Amino acid sequence: MLGFIVTIPSTLYVYYKVPVLERSATRHALDQYRERITKDVPRLELSLMKRPELKDGVETWMEIYTHPDGITDTTVAAINDCLNLFPNLSRWPRATERFISLD
Repeated sequence: MLGFIVTIPSTLYVYYKVPVLERSATRHALDQYRERITKDVPRLELSLMKRPELKDGVETWMEIYTHPDGITDTTVAAINDCLNLFPNLSRWPRATERFISLD
């Protein structure tokens, strides 16, 4: 019997709050992290966004991860392992959600 692994392409969204006073240091760490994770996981795409409004001195930032083969549990583990190398990023509580296409 032949076995086929069916993967459903998904996108990973990670968002967190960054105090405006920490913006520069966090962005620097995020740029370093982005360079590392996209080398560690070939073909991984990482887009960075933030909400336009500032609330109580805090911004909401978002990382959006895509991969041609979808975001797998292995990919999420690699993201988390790499994140641990950057304490300036891992100190903010992060909300993570994975979505799949309706098409």
